[in-house]
Amino acid sequence: MNTLWRKWTSWPYFKHALIGVLVGGELTHFTMEHIVAFRTAAGPSMLPTMSMHEYAIEEKIRHEWFPQKLQRGDMVTYRAPYHPNALVCKRIIGLPGDTILIDPTTLPDPLSRAQSSNTRKEHVVIPKGHLWVQGDNAPASRDSRMYGPIPIALITGRLICGWGTLPGPIKFKWYRRPSPVSIFRPS
Repeated sequence: MNTLWRKWTSWPYFKHALIGVLVGGELTHFTMEHIVAFRTAAGPSMLPTMSMHEYAIEEKIRHEWFPQKLQRGDMVTYRAPYHPNALVCKRIIGLPGDTILIDPTTLPDPLSRAQSSNTRKEHVVIPKGHLWVQGDNAPASRDSRMYGPIPIALITGRLICGWGTLPGPIKFKWYRRPSPVSIFRPS
């Protein structure tokens, strides 16, 4: 026991252990910053797809490296235009060049509808370098219907899978793209 203790507290052993901890910490940090991250749903905007307090794995996306990775129907996280420190999760509805029909009666709350100067439906063409995102639970979602298309540069990642927090067995699920969304294309 005494010799084992001396071996563990000796400088060469301690040095190797310290190097292992530092390298492991750096690899973990690199992975969480550039490859995958764990997220928690905080609000009702993605119900019923994602329940509140559901955990999810986010695949980090560098849009400048892989712009084709983002597709209609993907659930993405992005920095909120109205609060840059907040991460928000929504579904991509429209890609650059798509035309989206906005119905002001579907805005989340009466205040938003009152602030909207437009009471008629309108078509919006998504500019290059932008996306149209919406929550699955439209009445409870602040999304592109309120602040317009978001720059692709705000996207931080795509959610690939998640699991709930309800009592009982943990239910693991993949976030697959839903059936194609109908897009208005003027002739």
